[in-house]
Amino acid sequence: MNDARQIPIIIPTNEQLTSFEAKFDECFEIQQQYFNGDLEKVDARKLLKPIELEIDEMVNKLYGITAEVDEIEDTQEELELVETED
Repeated sequence: MNDARQIPIIIPTNEQLTSFEAKFDECFEIQQQYFNGDLEKVDARKLLKPIELEIDEMVNKLYGITAEVDEIEDTQEELELVETED
């Protein structure tokens, strides 16, 4: 429990929150198209991937996280391997 108290909680500004909501809406629309049968899973993933990367970058910026480009690319490659296993 004590470790959880050390996790910083950042409250986004209205502008930041609006940006996150817009990205959520984009993802939600793509997911709706997929579940309605308008998009294949592969196509939905291709549309979602760049948005997910943008959201990751937005969160990193919000929390002031900077990472080396190599670290980010390694993490993205690991995530892609996990996704292909699904």
